[in-house]
Amino acid sequence: MAGQQRRRGRREAVVFIAAAVIIGLTVDGPLGSSMSETAHASADERTSFATSGVDIDEMLARPLEPGVPVGYSEDLFALYSPGWGFDTDSISRTGIAANHRMPVTVSSSGATIPVGSATARPSQVTSESGEARVSRNLVTPDTAVSASYTSVWDQLSQVNDGVVSYGETPRNRWSNWASPLRTGEEWIVVELPQVPVISSVEALVYADSGDTQAPAALGVDVWTGAWTAVTSLSAMPASPASGENTLSFEPVTTARVRVRLTPQPGRAVSLTEIRVNEHAADSGRIPLRVAGRKYISDRNIASVVLDLSNTGEAPLDAAISASSPSAGNVDGVTRVGTGSGFQTVLGGEGFVPDSAAGIARSITLAPGASVRVRIGLAFGESRAAAVSDLESFFADADPGATQKRTFLAWFSDNVPYFDAPDPEFLRTYYFRWVTYRNHLRKTQDGSYIVSEFLPNVSWATKDNAIAAGAGHHLYEGRWVRDPKYLDDYETFWFSGVDQGPYSEWFADAYNARHEVLGNDQLLVDHDLLAALVSNFEDWENGSKDGTGLYSIADNPDAMENSISGFGPNYRPTINSYEYGDAVAIADIASRLGETAIAARFQATAAAIKQAVQGQLWDADDDFFKVRVKSTGQLAGVREQLGYIPWYFGLPDDDAEHASAWSQIMDPQGFFAPYGPTTAERRDPGFQQRTVNVDCEWNGPSWPFATSQTLTGMSRLLHDYHQDAVDRDDYFTLLKNYSSSQRRSGYPWIAEDLHADTGQWIADFPRSPNYNHSTFADLIITGLVGLQPSSGDELTIDPLLPAGTWDHFALENVSYHGHNVSVIWDADGSHYAQRTGLRLYLDGRLSASRAELGGLTADLRAPYAPTATATGGDGSARVDVEPGMPATPGRFEVAYGTSLQDLSSTTSMSGHSSEVRGLQNGMTYYFRARQLIDGAPSPWSIAVTAVPMAGAAPPIQGRDPGGSNTASASDPGSRLATTGLDGAAALGLAALMTSTGVALFIAGRRRAAIRG
Repeated sequence: MAGQQRRRGRREAVVFIAAAVIIGLTVDGPLGSSMSETAHASADERTSFATSGVDIDEMLARPLEPGVPVGYSEDLFALYSPGWGFDTDSISRTGIAANHRMPVTVSSSGATIPVGSATARPSQVTSESGEARVSRNLVTPDTAVSASYTSVWDQLSQVNDGVVSYGETPRNRWSNWASPLRTGEEWIVVELPQVPVISSVEALVYADSGDTQAPAALGVDVWTGAWTAVTSLSAMPASPASGENTLSFEPVTTARVRVRLTPQPGRAVSLTEIRVNEHAADSGRIPLRVAGRKYISDRNIASVVLDLSNTGEAPLDAAISASSPSAGNVDGVTRVGTGSGFQTVLGGEGFVPDSAAGIARSITLAPGASVRVRIGLAFGESRAAAVSDLESFFADADPGATQKRTFLAWFSDNVPYFDAPDPEFLRTYYFRWVTYRNHLRKTQDGSYIVSEFLPNVSWATKDNAIAAGAGHHLYEGRWVRDPKYLDDYETFWFSGVDQGPYSEWFADAYNARHEVLGNDQLLVDHDLLAALVSNFEDWENGSKDGTGLYSIADNPDAMENSISGFGPNYRPTINSYEYGDAVAIADIASRLGETAIAARFQATAAAIKQAVQGQLWDADDDFFKVRVKSTGQLAGVREQLGYIPWYFGLPDDDAEHASAWSQIMDPQGFFAPYGPTTAERRDPGFQQRTVNVDCEWNGPSWPFATSQTLTGMSRLLHDYHQDAVDRDDYFTLLKNYSSSQRRSGYPWIAEDLHADTGQWIADFPRSPNYNHSTFADLIITGLVGLQPSSGDELTIDPLLPAGTWDHFALENVSYHGHNVSVIWDADGSHYAQRTGLRLYLDGRLSASRAELGGLTADLRAPYAPTATATGGDGSARVDVEPGMPATPGRFEVAYGTSLQDLSSTTSMSGHSSEVRGLQNGMTYYFRARQLIDGAPSPWSIAVTAVPMAGAAPPIQGRDPGGSNTASASDPGSRLATTGLDGAAALGLAALMTSTGVALFIAGRRRAAIRG
């Protein structure tokens, strides 16, 4: 790729509105005697057109079900866990195999109080109790039980041993794993030693979100001479779920009970315990209501908050207990333990150690009384630190609100906020940021990595990192404002860690990230250019041969079971990755002044490009294909990997190569409602299995590949001249991709899915929040069209088709040290009554146009608003551009002849007003703020001040006169704007002259009106 900037020619004209700041420019008069630094506002000066109304917690609220993570901090994460506490072995620390749990039990009148319903939000899980009745479990370890089938890995006797375990330590359950009846109905029969009257059964279901899931249905039969279904059966919860399932029915006398379990298609079922409850004469509802919440706090506490209320008319006793195998030793009123690199403390308000290796508390509630109980399992570097954190948790008057505020603050501080009229796009966008945050893991040495799987997997390297998805991690994470995460991640991969066998595109992704940062200091400080060169040479020495191509097997290429064969073969993947890396190394080397390295890798990239187009392009099928190494022949199948060359801008810009994209929307090619597919449907080897199978790339849809394809398609639409696909096609595929990230109607991301039905195929216990793809980057660079480069111009070109959405907002993108917002409002009814497409830099309007299309702004001069001149001497028209909040209303404008004395003020009832009484020959500075219910906001509103000098047409931010200086003899008034919060914005001055008005931006005349 020629040059050091990624963007090439564009198909439509770009409107240039911003202008350049000249470094070291001297500006005449009070505007300043020196401008040795780029004049721009702080990146903290953000806009708030849409973000203030976004509540990610409520947007992503969903019923808690198997697989849904229940909380995380930077150090810990917890996967699905039923009950009031963390009942499963799902609390884990990055890179450490040990799993932890903290089950919590609430009981009253001899009965446990079950969770009736639970809602998972990103910050926490909230639960409500179901109805509990006085009962006595008749099942004991001596009770005879039988089953339709018992897996060889489990034991039937554990279903009635009194041990409840939703994890692997201990593994204590019955299951039908490998049963021939998995598509039918399983059963367990309980033989009671007496003939009691019973009225309920409790089935304690184990599910792992993978192959073992909650049954599709539960039923109860009783023996009365023959098996008969019970009458008036009611279930709580209404649909079977992991955890306690209470099945109530009309009282019946029997000694034999049969529980029926109907598995979900292709899934196993499992119970950790079964209970049969006696119906006593005094049986009745227990008037105890419990509302709970659980989460992992930023202080690394597995936190449980319970609000208990007595809804009855008599005093009520209740007992709460908690335990954890990770903290079994008594230490005062707590239990403690030691882990790998941390100490654990289990404690609760008013709790004391009990005789069952846990802690307990008993309370008596008066009628109508309530009490709040807090329980925590704290993980600290020291025991004292863990105790201190627990004490802070106990002292918090509203811990749920604190958790939500602190949890969501990270998103407000770090990610670009997005608004659009399609709520499903929004749910996917914010869901993917939540999952990405989940994978920013702090390792034991205190640095950060980005993980692919949450649980440890055997094929990962140090700290559970995997190189195969690192390119996606860097492309997505480059939009996170705080650089520490990816700074650490970049250095991690070249810190001596074993990178594993997987193909990757490190150099390209590093370069893409630094194009957003706008600086290369990290690359210099850690000598990463040399590391990237060495990594490239390793691939050359190990995978490249005399053909000029690289070969790799499909497994280490992260695309197992491909139709084109295992290999090693010459695949478009690895060859495109190496091309992209060569281009990136050349770019980085050029920026760092390493001209010899730059020239070497430019030549290398050109050679790879020639080899790929010459040997992997099938001119008959118009597609990039795998060349089988053993035969030298191209594979007969088109595979989705054939689009990867466009991800890196490798193919020539011609109709022949672009014709490959005609297959992407062809239903016999790659198009599918939840696709694209990974292989063309017309090929005989195409298949999509519907049960949990690992890593098949012979048809199913993989988000990993969809991300690559859509990134390549975005580049095609932005940089190439072709008519094979258009923006409508891009939007269709992006919408399908968004819709595919669902399970049970709620946002979900696992490994691969059936491209026609949307059912996840590889959805194992390791799979929730699988971080192996991008989505936010596609919204930012594709749909909104922000095009990163290493240069000083910022270009946006939304791929949103005209007429699709009447508004969108992408706010507070950190880019080159600036704060960028892109607003589209077709009719001005959504965002402060501003119409068209508008680009803001550091809170100020920098470029705009009436319709969707390209805009470019110069980052060195982010103040270049359109100006308007009207009649009147000694006056100026002042326009304000709303910042925070973004609503029309009253404004206060302060102005004066110096930044230190802005003592004159005027009020405005709209966005424009006229300021009179200005003196000729004087420079005036302006700032503005909004009046909200009479109270002023901070001085944070951008101002455009334009002198009035007789009737004249509007001045646009362009330079028709071509002059860069004004005549020294020109008399008149000069006006300037201030920066936000009073900082000097030396970008705009307007000079009234005897012959007209000249508009100056950063000392360069950009517009003039003659006469």
